[in-house]
Amino acid sequence: MRKLILLLVLVLLVAMAMCGPYEECLLDSDCDDGRACTKDVCKWVPAAYVEDRPWWCDSTNNYCTYSDVDDGTPCEVDERSGVCDAGECRLDGETPDGGV
Repeated sequence: MRKLILLLVLVLLVAMAMCGPYEECLLDSDCDDGRACTKDVCKWVPAAYVEDRPWWCDSTNNYCTYSDVDDGTPCEVDERSGVCDAGECRLDGETPDGGV
């Protein structure tokens, strides 16, 4: 009986290791990546549609998604204002990489 319990524990640990480091959430605020120019969303999907993840991993089926906000959206970094450009906050007076 003891060997059976140890085997079940081992199987459970291996199964959980297959779940990977997915970021689960309940609210959009759980997904804050600290970047001013991304939209951080906690998304729910049915377990059958979570790609590359075994069905037993998703207890909530909630996961974080990140997308860039529109270019030109006002943003602020270290109390300095700027605008979003390709997902990054470009501070006023800053030129894009490679610019003169």
